[in-house]
Amino acid sequence: MNNLLLQCRNLARITYLELLWSFRIPESLVFNFLTPALVLLLLGFIRGSKDYMPILVSGLIALTIASSTMQGIGTKISMMRAHGSWRTLQASPIPTGLYFIGLLLSRMVRIILIVGFMLTISFIFLGYRMQGSFALMLFYVILGTFVFAALGMVVASLVSSPQAISGALSMILLPMIFISDVLFITKLAWVKTVSLFFPLTYLVRLIRNNLWGEGLGDDGLMNLGILAVWLALGSWAAVALAKRKVEEK
Repeated sequence: MNNLLLQCRNLARITYLELLWSFRIPESLVFNFLTPALVLLLLGFIRGSKDYMPILVSGLIALTIASSTMQGIGTKISMMRAHGSWRTLQASPIPTGLYFIGLLLSRMVRIILIVGFMLTISFIFLGYRMQGSFALMLFYVILGTFVFAALGMVVASLVSSPQAISGALSMILLPMIFISDVLFITKLAWVKTVSLFFPLTYLVRLIRNNLWGEGLGDDGLMNLGILAVWLALGSWAAVALAKRKVEEK
C-alpha cells in the first residue's frame, strides 16, 4: 500500500514538473495555443457558415490532438536518447513506464487546455456553440492522446536523429490533413478509400458526430474499435522497438 502511494506521488510529481517546464517556454506556449486558434479564426471568418463551423472546429481539434501529441512525445523521446537522458532514466529508481505515463498525462492536460481555449475562441469570436457532450469530448481527447502518443513513440524509435524527427512526423501528419476530412469533407471515392488507413480519420468522425449533437453517431462503435486497434498495435510496436533499442546498447 505504501509503495502504491509512493508511485502515485511520483506520477503526480512527474506530471506536474513536465507541465510546469512546458509552460516556462514562452515560444512553445504561444505556438501550442495561438496557432490552432489563429487557423480557426482565419478559416472561420473566411468560410464561417453555420454548416461549416462544426466541420472546421472538429477537424482542428482532432488535428491538434494528433500533432501536439506526436510532435511532443516523439521529439521528447528522441532528444532524451540523443543527450543521454534515456540511460539516466533507466538507472533511476523511478520506473521508466511510470515516467512515460507522467509525460503522457502532462501532454494530455495541455491538449485539454488547448481544446478548451479553441472552443472558447470559437464561441466568443465566431458565435459557435458546441452541441454535443463535453464529457464525450474529453474522452475523445484522452483516447486520441494515447493513440497518437504510441505512434509518436514508434516514429521516435525508427528515426534516430533528433534533427530529423520533426520532419518525419510532419511527413506523416501532412497527408492526414488533406485526406482525413480535417478541414473539409471530400467526396472523391479514392480519397475516401485512402483515408480509411489513417487513424485521424476515425478521431475526426467521432469528434464531428459529437459536435453535431449525434453522440457516438451511427458508426461510433466502429470508429472506437478501429482506434482501439491502432492503440493496441501502436503500443505493442512502441514497446517492442524500445526494448530492441535497449538490447542494442
